[in-house]
Amino acid sequence: MTGLQKDSSRAQVVRRSNGVLSPFRSVFLLLILLFVSIGADAQRIVSLMPSATYALEQIGAGRYVVGRTSYCPDGSEYGSVVVGDALTVSVETIVALRPTVVIASVFTKTSTIERLRSLGISVEQLATPKDFDDLCSQTIQLAKLVKMEKEATRHVGRERKKVEAISASCFWNPAPAYVQVGAKPIWGATPDYYIEDILNKLKLYNVIGEGEGGVSREEVLSRSPEYIIVSSMGGLGKDERLTWQRLSQANVLLIEEETLNSATPTFFRVAMEKIATLVLNAESAKSNQSPATDAVTGATSF
Repeated sequence: MTGLQKDSSRAQVVRRSNGVLSPFRSVFLLLILLFVSIGADAQRIVSLMPSATYALEQIGAGRYVVGRTSYCPDGSEYGSVVVGDALTVSVETIVALRPTVVIASVFTKTSTIERLRSLGISVEQLATPKDFDDLCSQTIQLAKLVKMEKEATRHVGRERKKVEAISASCFWNPAPAYVQVGAKPIWGATPDYYIEDILNKLKLYNVIGEGEGGVSREEVLSRSPEYIIVSSMGGLGKDERLTWQRLSQANVLLIEEETLNSATPTFFRVAMEKIATLVLNAESAKSNQSPATDAVTGATSF
């Protein structure tokens, strides 16, 4: 090959490099940079608070939860790992998940929080919500961790409109109610819990006061609740409902544990719908009207 031919071949390689290969290399490098950027920015959340896990799922952020408790919703779809229960967790398992933040509740042991923080892990401890507004605020607070404030704000706004519509449709007179959230021993929802706000919005009032969560069944019955709402409590609620029905003339409703005990705007609204349907059916029976079947299905104005 002559010198001229060699120079020509080199020139063709340069032209191919500049005209064809370089754009591919550029795209490849951009993809690598994008992948690295996403990986560096992605949040890895360990949630020790079931209601926080539900709230993240309900705004479409479940994929960010890499660790959860055994009481949280199933996260196998995202490869989420169980790190313990509501009270006892494995710090070693949490550390291995490399979380950017751990969501703790008031029930999380102080020693666990302090150990995680001593290892350089950020811990956000959420307070127990007092009402619907608190639930909405906590949902948006969680959304900020994954940069989904807009989605959370829209979600909360939709739920707020539904809650207001249900409350506005309550035509009945205020009535006494009791909400059982624990068994063995029996335990009722007290006024300092967000369930009180559900009752208030439905024109129901709690028959137990602050500090009276553990009052006996006999004492509850002596206060003549017209409505008794029972959490499913992992299966214990079925027997509790039968016991209340046997001992009283109250209208008794069994509600799924996650709906009544998991503090999210969506579950708050669903619990309102179910309890409102119970009251509406009872009011319809009093006036011999056709009872509503389910507020959720649209059989009522809810």
